[in-house]
Amino acid sequence: MLKLSNRKKQRRTHVGPLSLR
Repeated sequence: MLKLSNRKKQRRTHVGPLSLR
């Protein structure tokens, strides 16, 4: 679960508002 959380956090930072879409 920690690995998935870390990947999602990094992707959100990379995409930004696009991730919300």
